[in-house]
Amino acid sequence: MAHLVENLTSSGPTYTLRWRDVTGTHRQRTYRSRRTAQRELARVATAVADGQSTQHYRKTTRTVADAVEEVLGAHRARGLKPSTLLGYEQVYNARILPMWGARRLNSLTAGEIEAWARDLLNPPTPASRGLTLSTVHKAVGALNQACRMAIRRGWLATNPCAGLDLPSPTAAGVVPFQAVFLTPAQVESLATALADQPPYDLIIRVAAYTGLRAGEIAGLQVRDINLLQKTITVARTAARIKGEWVIGTPKSIRSRRTVPILHAPLVEDLRVWLGGHPRRNDPTAPLWPGRSVGTGLPDWDRPYDPGVLYRRHYKPALVTAGLPTETRFHDLRHTFASMLLAAGVEPLKVSRWSGHASLATTDKIYSHLYPSDHSKEAAAFAAYVATAAPEAATVTPLTRAATP
Repeated sequence: MAHLVENLTSSGPTYTLRWRDVTGTHRQRTYRSRRTAQRELARVATAVADGQSTQHYRKTTRTVADAVEEVLGAHRARGLKPSTLLGYEQVYNARILPMWGARRLNSLTAGEIEAWARDLLNPPTPASRGLTLSTVHKAVGALNQACRMAIRRGWLATNPCAGLDLPSPTAAGVVPFQAVFLTPAQVESLATALADQPPYDLIIRVAAYTGLRAGEIAGLQVRDINLLQKTITVARTAARIKGEWVIGTPKSIRSRRTVPILHAPLVEDLRVWLGGHPRRNDPTAPLWPGRSVGTGLPDWDRPYDPGVLYRRHYKPALVTAGLPTETRFHDLRHTFASMLLAAGVEPLKVSRWSGHASLATTDKIYSHLYPSDHSKEAAAFAAYVATAAPEAATVTPLTRAATP
């Protein structure tokens, strides 16, 4: 059992925390602040109650930065995709290390982490712009990951990120993420606004009518377009990582897929594009050209950069087309799924063609778009009931046991 003892000294009171470890060893630590001692009492008591060893408790000088380095080292050892590893590094460098990097791990408290999360969402400074709820949860998740690593290394007794009271999507003032769904007419308006910058207009149509991610579009090669079967094969991605182009694998196993080209005009547009491709007889040739430095003209010796399209051309085209400026390139992917569902395509096919990890992902994002007209199902059910064999409709009476 952990308890505090107040000590009266010439320089003022001190507070000794005494407890028995799960191994049966008696331990103690002394503090000058009553508040600090009471906080540590609560944490030690929790650790002992959970059966966790406190052998290294309050004896380590390890910092959050040390734990972050351990986490990133473990990710590198696992051979994560460069883009995934870069994502972790960006979160830690932008959100965790500036705030917590120099802090000793065992000085963190749940209360200050919760306050930090609230400030990220709704900064106290009016001039600051808050982060989205998903970004805040991602930042807290990264800190939690570092703390869990510290526990595995024996640097921390309990996880201050466990059981946090974080803002929820339904909390007052929190606006949940909402995807933008364009209509076919809006897609064409956006593509038309880029008609003077080929093939950007075609890339917009590919994104909206096939649902490919930006990196998947960048990774397309000539061999991936099958005009006979009217399909696009997603087999690789291309991304610029720390200034270098990296060809990788799609996001998940199900992201490797073959997507039907359901929009007939898109098939013809791709036929024309391949017909004028300077390396159309090379199956491994990139499908898209890059842009020359200075002139901005198509350059087949440079890789296509989706970032250039988005920053320099896509965002201005939104204004030209009269579309909401918050429309992301990724919303073209959402537009594809919404069109499929509006056309009555079953959610399972939408999930497969979109490359979602599971049908649950599709349901989470697009369930509100599922068809609400159930007349077809009602007619099929009525037909079954009407034509069922008489014996199938016979009800077998229940046999009740006699009551003594």
